[in-house]
Amino acid sequence: MYGQLLSNLQADEQHALELQALLLREQDALKDRQLEALQDQLASKQSLLKQLEDGSHARSQLLQSQGLPASLNSLKQLAKNAPQGDALIALACRVDELLHTCRAINEVNGRLMRANQNSISQLLGVLRGQDTPLYNRYGNNAGIARNRPLSSA
Repeated sequence: MYGQLLSNLQADEQHALELQALLLREQDALKDRQLEALQDQLASKQSLLKQLEDGSHARSQLLQSQGLPASLNSLKQLAKNAPQGDALIALACRVDELLHTCRAINEVNGRLMRANQNSISQLLGVLRGQDTPLYNRYGNNAGIARNRPLSSA
């Protein structure tokens, strides 16, 4: 059982490292607006997420078979009795840290994607002739949310 946990965590560490690298490439593609690269990465991203989900599910089942809830603390508790307990705990913490990093990178990517969508929406509005002021009378960007003096309203 401990060998299964160790190999499961090693596989998840590898998948998490691959996902982290993929998310960083996705971030670069979002910054450069490379839509083809984003579409190519989508299938890889989905595959890695599925593999991580399967690994998590397998660990949960192992923990539950020992009468423990599926959590990092339960894994640490179980690892105390393992011959390679310190390695299990270190690896579990490493995988958890990698997944938190992936989540943070993914949140940044989400913000970049929303910013790109807003830019495209504004450009489409201009092309369609919708009333979207680009500049004010001073030649500055016209910010809708920016406070202006009452005299220039």
